[in-house]
Amino acid sequence: KTNVPGVGIEAEQPLSHLISHMLSGVKAQVGIKLYGDDLDKLRDLAGDVRDAITDIPGVTPPIIDPQERVDELHVVLRPDELAFFGLSREYVADFVETALKGEAVSQVLEGQRRFDLVIKLDEPYRSDPYNLGELRLELPDNRGQIRLRELADFPASASGPNLINRENVRRRQTIRCNVSGRDLASTVVEIEKQVREQVNLPTGYFVEFGGQFEAQRSATLLITILAAVSVAGIFIVLMMLYPSARITFQIL
Repeated sequence: KTNVPGVGIEAEQPLSHLISHMLSGVKAQVGIKLYGDDLDKLRDLAGDVRDAITDIPGVTPPIIDPQERVDELHVVLRPDELAFFGLSREYVADFVETALKGEAVSQVLEGQRRFDLVIKLDEPYRSDPYNLGELRLELPDNRGQIRLRELADFPASASGPNLINRENVRRRQTIRCNVSGRDLASTVVEIEKQVREQVNLPTGYFVEFGGQFEAQRSATLLITILAAVSVAGIFIVLMMLYPSARITFQIL
């Protein structure tokens, strides 16, 4: 166990870990997938799910996929100013992308090796909103230049998610856990029961359960079907050999 905030410990054998990920995309025996639009709401619901299943016997401590808000630099363009100066969003966005991310404008040759020649702003200018706002853009028809801060706002304390997981085009948050000292099937049934009873999902949000137990359920269903087909086939063959239902049932 650990008391370090935000740290979760999972112990699993390499082969079973790989099988879990291949079967359902979840790196555990049981994965609870929450779907919705608002990331903050998904994170809150994930906490509710974790609390609902934590005390179930045989369930290892649930782990929520790490998804935190990190500091970001937001450039919010002002549509009225863009229209007044005859500039498009694409033009300004390309300008800002070149300044922050860089753009390959040529290549440098060293013997048989080629390296991209990238232009971008120095780090002090890329990390400081004031310096970024002082950058000048060329206006159409040689009408001069304009500073970026006259076209856009730079909100203070802007932040955004460090990771956005999606599945089938829907935003997803996953809670995963393993089962120890108890059979997987009954544990999953209890997990589903606790989640549906204790977690109130708003409209537009839904939950799915995945993991190794899906393969177990599929295998059990397949074995049941094959067993029924086999018994039926044997019955038909015996009826062809011994046209008596009583004898056939005695043999079976």
